[in-house]
Amino acid sequence: MKRRWFQLHLSTCIVLMFVAGGFLWLNTRPRATAWGAMEKNADGTVGWYGYFSEVRGWPAPIYFSTHGFHMKGLMINMSLGAFALGVVAGTAEYVIRRGEACTP
Repeated sequence: MKRRWFQLHLSTCIVLMFVAGGFLWLNTRPRATAWGAMEKNADGTVGWYGYFSEVRGWPAPIYFSTHGFHMKGLMINMSLGAFALGVVAGTAEYVIRRGEACTP
């Protein structure tokens, strides 16, 4: 029986679901960053002056709590995620179909 051109096995879809979940986790978990400097006050005490910023996104930052969303980073992460899902799907389907072709 001839297989349709675009057909994915259930096991491939389950693997893709876990890979997509991993990318979502990487892109939504906060990476806290603090910028600042230690300075000596006039009375001789030392104080830290700076601010705390939350950064989200991997590998490119897509959200800064101080500046908002970064569209270039979002496009980079979406492109990388789509490419990675395509590679995983192609590899999984190749392995499954090769195994089906070898069985008598």
